[in-house]
Amino acid sequence: MPFLRKPQLLPIKGINLSIPSTYLGDGFAFPQNLQYYRGELKKREGRSVLGDVSLGAHKILHLDTFILSAGNIRLLRFTKQNVQQYNTVTNVWDDITGLDLTGAETDFFSSCVVTESDLFLFTNNIIDAPRKIVDGSNSANLGGSPPKCAFMEYVTPYVLLANIINLPSKVQWSGTGTPEVWSGGNSGSQILSDDPSFIRGMKKLRDYVMVYKELSVYRGRKVGTSSIFDFGGPLSSGKGLYSPRALSSDGENHYYMGLNDFHVNNGVRILDIGAPVREYIFNRLNRSLNTTCHSVHVEQYHEVWFYITISGMSWPTEVWKYNYEKDFWYFDTCPSIICASSYKQVSSITWNDGIGTWDEQTSFWDDSQGGASSARIIFGDTNGFVSQLDSGVVDDMGVAVTAKLETKDYTGIEHEGIEFETRWLQFDLWARGDSAKLYYSTDYGSTWSYVGENVLTDSIEKYTFWFDIIAKHIRFRVVQDGLSKQLVIRSFTPYFLSAGEIYA
Repeated sequence: MPFLRKPQLLPIKGINLSIPSTYLGDGFAFPQNLQYYRGELKKREGRSVLGDVSLGAHKILHLDTFILSAGNIRLLRFTKQNVQQYNTVTNVWDDITGLDLTGAETDFFSSCVVTESDLFLFTNNIIDAPRKIVDGSNSANLGGSPPKCAFMEYVTPYVLLANIINLPSKVQWSGTGTPEVWSGGNSGSQILSDDPSFIRGMKKLRDYVMVYKELSVYRGRKVGTSSIFDFGGPLSSGKGLYSPRALSSDGENHYYMGLNDFHVNNGVRILDIGAPVREYIFNRLNRSLNTTCHSVHVEQYHEVWFYITISGMSWPTEVWKYNYEKDFWYFDTCPSIICASSYKQVSSITWNDGIGTWDEQTSFWDDSQGGASSARIIFGDTNGFVSQLDSGVVDDMGVAVTAKLETKDYTGIEHEGIEFETRWLQFDLWARGDSAKLYYSTDYGSTWSYVGENVLTDSIEKYTFWFDIIAKHIRFRVVQDGLSKQLVIRSFTPYFLSAGEIYA
């Protein structure tokens, strides 16, 4: 009798370019360090160093871009003591601090750009007076004696400050078109007292300014009266902000980390989006260090990446990625990334910039990341380095990244809820890259057994792993953990024999 290869009773659907059901359906573990891109799961991009050297003991606490009215872009990095500007010609970081800052490592920054005045403004958590940067000069105190504050934002033509020293529920704004006028004229303030919790963040959303407290959210709008801004009552209660820095915008919506869920705010309604991940994430948070969590909007992938500090850790070691276009989550590891931002590169990556042979390239040549003015995601870490997302590498600054896809548990034969012993013999993987390892578990992922490794080619082909296991249920894990090794997965199928079947 011939070998009868049968697909699992719970079949895997074929590739759907709009809904990645093959990899991310119910019952699957979250892919680790793999990204869903162009209908495939691809080992995520690595990171390469941006700039000359590390700042050593000085951790990078904040990154932002200073966009001038003429279109020039300046990349800035901040430590608890210094401000530096990236020199694109020399590939070094030039110090523009002026008088040293006096904050601690958990005194994080808030910043904004007043484009019409070519001013970059920043504050360091109510420690030092708000400062300004004029292009070509060191930082200096912002004029008009504004109060110390935790947050700042610019809504044309007003600079707004929030969580004012000794008044954590207060919002204050400058004169009209005069960022250095803080008394008289159209300058003013309002205390948001309906909710007694403190302000934890503030960000522009279209013509509004959204103020996030621990327990509620307020929507401020400009009005044509002497009040200038009207905040009214809370837009939402019970859906406040967990971490001041875990708040990102795609221009039309705010995505943020709440106290026990993730939310999207469109300026009118606040919706929950964290159902698939909230129990796993929020039960493991180090809530004593909530300000260390942060997020960044990744425009080219239609995603928001949330960097999470879990119990027992001092800095984020996990990044949970939400794809708002397809409404799914996946998971990566990260080595103590303190902050992240988006930075537009000046020039395009050319074909000659690739390292190694054509076959060794890990990126798509028409990827938008390689183009001039494309958004490049940059990171600051605990070792004082600034790094950049680099589609040309798959390692993190020379350290190997482990990519892992874990399937759901499969049963071969099930009758009225009872699982029967099934003989599992084969796992087919459609993939390309360098190599792929296969493991299996028959105890719901508690322990794993190694099957073997297949060497891959540069085009999608079917690779078969052979084994002979009798089990009531089984799950599989595909792994790529090599240095500078790529893996792209298109599909996979396990096979089994039913009772009474044989193979020759």
